[in-house]
Amino acid sequence: MKRLSALLVFASLFGLTYPVQADTALDSKNEFWTSGVHCPEITDSALRFGMKDSRGNRRISDFQTFLADYYGLEKSAIVTGRFDNTTRNYVLQLHAEAGLKQNFVDAETRAIVNPRCGDAGIRPRIVAFTASEGKIKKGESVLLSLDVQNANSCKIINLTAAREQGDGWEGAEGNIAFEDRNAESASMSLRVQPLKTSVYEVFCDYHYPDVQDGTTQSMKSLIVTVR
Repeated sequence: MKRLSALLVFASLFGLTYPVQADTALDSKNEFWTSGVHCPEITDSALRFGMKDSRGNRRISDFQTFLADYYGLEKSAIVTGRFDNTTRNYVLQLHAEAGLKQNFVDAETRAIVNPRCGDAGIRPRIVAFTASEGKIKKGESVLLSLDVQNANSCKIINLTAAREQGDGWEGAEGNIAFEDRNAESASMSLRVQPLKTSVYEVFCDYHYPDVQDGTTQSMKSLIVTVR
């Protein structure tokens, strides 16, 4: 296991500044990076809400496995063999990322999926995003902890403050950029002091080398209640 340095940049909310500590590590086996994302078989016959796998036909589970890999989800949470609400929501999100509004899987979906799967389909996986305390008193602080795989950079944002500031607000509680593109896993912690009950969200990016605008992103959120 080799230690890597990280470039830390942190911004403040409401005129307050919080320290960021980071620790990154590179696994010499690098297995996560070479595994990529499962490539599903997508035919011209559409998959739609309400459909389910049948004997000898596991196309729903096959596509759900892609969604689990691509969005960093636990397979047990989405690979059900049924095109349910969870699957439909991720299908909508996948198409929205490509500028389409579509809640079923067809040939157009195949054109979106193919460049994003296999070794080309690397996507950040947020293993854990937690708070040391779920409820705090006003004036107290809380430690946010992040464990992530397959990311070049991550950003933690107080969404509650962002929404109050308006759409143009781009401030972040803490940023971290990993200097080595092949850092398999990394962790960081950030101490924050929200003034009110707040939703914190972490965004992690993977940037494809030598590909313009070649970026995939994963996100996760939590709530800190201020009493």
